[in-house]
Amino acid sequence: AGSSITGAGFTGLDRTLRNTGTMIYSAVDSSVLNFGASGVTPGVLTNEGTFNVTAGGDFSEFFVVPGHAINNAGTWNVSGAGTTSSVNGGVVFNNTGTVAVQSGTLALGGGGVSTGSYAPAAGAVLDFTGGTHDLNAGGAVSGAGVVRFSGGTSNVNGGSYAVGGTTSVTGGIVNFNTAASTGALRVTSGTLSG
Repeated sequence: AGSSITGAGFTGLDRTLRNTGTMIYSAVDSSVLNFGASGVTPGVLTNEGTFNVTAGGDFSEFFVVPGHAINNAGTWNVSGAGTTSSVNGGVVFNNTGTVAVQSGTLALGGGGVSTGSYAPAAGAVLDFTGGTHDLNAGGAVSGAGVVRFSGGTSNVNGGSYAVGGTTSVTGGIVNFNTAASTGALRVTSGTLSG
């Protein structure tokens, strides 16, 4: 059995939502899942199954309440050519599972810690847009698509970074503290070290 989050506009999350099956978040118009809509309780989305984000759809902080998070321990799929799914500032994205950007763009703006894997397919984009991202030992970044660092601070501390596509640095700070390989490297702004 599966579940879905659909509809245009505002949907609030003021508790922990735990997915152990298959869930679909299908964006319509400008769909936003707002964390902390009551202003009292943090929103936490824990995925231990399969979470499919189709046709865009954003995850945003509504009220500033410490603890807003997406904790992915399962499979997080993003699809929708020409669309962007944004996890905005104030919502951290922690990944111990698998993130597959099959098409479109996944933009991560709230930081997070990862020991899981990320893989953008050819034509898709994984974009670290803000916050502090720690990609730690045990994790892997790969794929034939684009891995973009456009804001915040990203620390590649361990694990495997072997991107067959393009690594693009357009802003922020990227620290490669471990060996890395990429099909192409483009640096137009920001700071790259390592």
